[in-house]
Amino acid sequence: MRSPKQFLIPDDISKRINSLQFILIVLIVIHHTFFDFYYKFLCTPEPIYVEKIRILFTDIVVKVAVPLFFIISSFFLYSKENSFVTVLKKKSRTVLLPYILWNFLYILWVFIVQNNPIRELSTPPEYCLINYSPLDWLQAFLGDFSHSQSLERFPFNYPLWFLRDLFILNLFFIPIKKIIDKFPFAVLMLAILLWVSGIQLWVVAPRSLLFFMLGYYIVKYNNTVNLVDKIRFRDVGLIYVLSVFLELFFKNKFIAIDKINVIIGIIFFAKGSLYLIKDKKFYNSLMWLGKYRFIIYTSHVIIIPYAIRIMVILIPMNGAFLLLKYFGAVILTILLCIMLGIILNKLMPRFYRILTGGRSKKQNAPALDTKIYTPALSPAQAISPKDD
Repeated sequence: MRSPKQFLIPDDISKRINSLQFILIVLIVIHHTFFDFYYKFLCTPEPIYVEKIRILFTDIVVKVAVPLFFIISSFFLYSKENSFVTVLKKKSRTVLLPYILWNFLYILWVFIVQNNPIRELSTPPEYCLINYSPLDWLQAFLGDFSHSQSLERFPFNYPLWFLRDLFILNLFFIPIKKIIDKFPFAVLMLAILLWVSGIQLWVVAPRSLLFFMLGYYIVKYNNTVNLVDKIRFRDVGLIYVLSVFLELFFKNKFIAIDKINVIIGIIFFAKGSLYLIKDKKFYNSLMWLGKYRFIIYTSHVIIIPYAIRIMVILIPMNGAFLLLKYFGAVILTILLCIMLGIILNKLMPRFYRILTGGRSKKQNAPALDTKIYTPALSPAQAISPKDD
């Protein structure tokens, strides 16, 4: 086992992680687009085949995205020796500040919409911002702790719970490392137990803690990536398809199949990333799209409802057309978010850098044929901190 302070990230691993960033962001947008569509716009029953396809992509496959972001953020953090003060300064600028700003911007946007006299739908009084109590405002930024079943404790801009948990975990990165070093097996088993059992933690979600810890385990036992690459892609693919099939049709008969799927899915995507860098044009396309990963992540909840409305107008609300609506809304949301990023970066570059935690300074990805080692941009940078 090599000391983490001596851990060097190979160039090909760096590129593979970079290539995953945009894909993982797309998975997050898929999940949130369906959530909005299903509860606000779907007015006709789904055919069974549409329901199964929709669940496959919007509820099962997408679950690997956030765990992977936690793993890779932690992986890059622990790959270098950092003092607590250094980490605090960086994460305050790259995680905490964007978290506060994007929560505020989303609240401002909702306030404007709610006070628009020509809005299409009236807002129930309990959801009107003008009726918010001091506790409501506190929960809008820290997370809503009033729902006992929610493990993520969503803030007002609900996808940002990831940034909140990530910032908290970064504050405790040194104690986490020391505890794992002292009791590596026991800590891992305890974290898995908390995640599988659904026991709530007051500070962060159980899955946040587990997958952040796994990032350090990968650094601590640095042959993890090599072990994954020794698995044949068709083998892990076949196992993943089988496990997804079991969750899709027999979830109630297999305990924790959803958790098992997340682990298998992480291995599948980690192995599959090897093929994302083989074609130079494809890799460079992913890198260009990945430049706008953070703006997509933070702004997509604003744009999703309008993208869905456009799809509702353009495409019939029945049968297989519903699938076109789902994924059409996803594509349109991503395109509009990218347009927003381009416009903001062009007209207000300094403000754009603040909104993205300074990530716009590092948007140029390494070319596929680069021979010199270039430090990777963590997929956590897609929705979290700058590279440490």
